[in-house]
Amino acid sequence: MLYKFSFFLKRRLNRRRRLAGALLAAVLITAALFFYAYSIEPHYFLTFGNRLSILTPSGFSMGQHYDFSDLSYEAAAKTQGSGSTGELVLPRPDNRMIVFKYPEVVKLGRPSYLGSDITQSVDFTVTDPKANGLIQIWVLSTTLEEFLETSKNYSAIDYLSFESKKEKRGSLSYTLWDYTFKSGDKNIRALEAFYDDKPYMYRISIFIDNAEYSEKFQSLFDGIVGSVTVK
Repeated sequence: MLYKFSFFLKRRLNRRRRLAGALLAAVLITAALFFYAYSIEPHYFLTFGNRLSILTPSGFSMGQHYDFSDLSYEAAAKTQGSGSTGELVLPRPDNRMIVFKYPEVVKLGRPSYLGSDITQSVDFTVTDPKANGLIQIWVLSTTLEEFLETSKNYSAIDYLSFESKKEKRGSLSYTLWDYTFKSGDKNIRALEAFYDDKPYMYRISIFIDNAEYSEKFQSLFDGIVGSVTVK
């Protein structure tokens, strides 16, 4: 009888040890996830011009923002509202919404390197891999095909390589450019996407040292392109 009681007691102790071990493992895993959650940079949907939304990659940092929607209002009056709110709306993928003030909104004057058809322009950087890019909204007075052909033919860039292809996702057509060019002592790789939403055109461009180009960089660009939605 004493043997049976001892055996039963050992079984209960072993079961409690296993349960305690499982609970401890769960606590450690939860704690690890909680700790590392703060080191994972969240992805945000970037919406501006009240029209274009993209999912930003990790390490995304927004730079200068120029808002010329008021200056181009007459050209877009038929399809565009009364202008922007002066705020950056970032709805999270979990349906929460975050609103930021623009780092700097310029409504008077225009940098000389920005064309008169540009209504919104944002430059940004990505930390890994290191790259620079821009997002723009244009109001075109011609077709996208004519605009791109003219831009390429009259560009001051000396292309080392150049590829262009047309894509379509849903009702949205866009053209992809992949090219390299010389800049100082470096060869720069450029990936650009041009979306046709007459009379608007949305441009997304990323530039990187060609020596640093990798599949990771390509995936980063493809992820941004694939996330584009137009209201």
